[in-house]
Amino acid sequence: MKSQKSIYLFIFLTLLISQSCETFELELDNPIDTIANEEADIFPPALTLYPLTIEASVNEQFTVSLFIVKPDTALAGIHARLYYDVSNMVPDTITPGILFTNDGVVTPLFTNDISEGQIDINVFYLGDQFSYVDQTGHVADIYFSALTVSTSDITIDSTESELVTPADQVIPLKGVRGSTVIIQ
Repeated sequence: MKSQKSIYLFIFLTLLISQSCETFELELDNPIDTIANEEADIFPPALTLYPLTIEASVNEQFTVSLFIVKPDTALAGIHARLYYDVSNMVPDTITPGILFTNDGVVTPLFTNDISEGQIDINVFYLGDQFSYVDQTGHVADIYFSALTVSTSDITIDSTESELVTPADQVIPLKGVRGSTVIIQ
């Protein structure tokens, strides 16, 4: 009887341990996580979109945020060119993030241009304002309306997007990360 209890206890403990040792793969979606970005071959300085995957319904509005990741020097401005599928979504509004406007003392020039399938976002300190940012941060929010059931990407053009120093030197991007939009 005692040996039978021992066998049951052994089986119970074996099952308990084998079930409790299961590991889970977490899918984290942090646009400024340099380690995760580097694992995806996105090296700083980079421009990233958040969230990585968006699920929306037809006629629903959704938001995509643009971030700068680890600029290696002071920045006086940014130009970002994004592409989207005009048959699946339409941009409504673009608002500035807090990176360039956080101090509230100097307001940068914030402009955007929306054309068929393309968005250009420009944020620059002008003239002798002697202002700059030198950190990772939130550049802008882009509000879209979903049009049709589809899956498509919002991408950042790494050749047309640029970071600019206070001395008006262009810093090439080493990485970009877009977003996938799933419209149901």
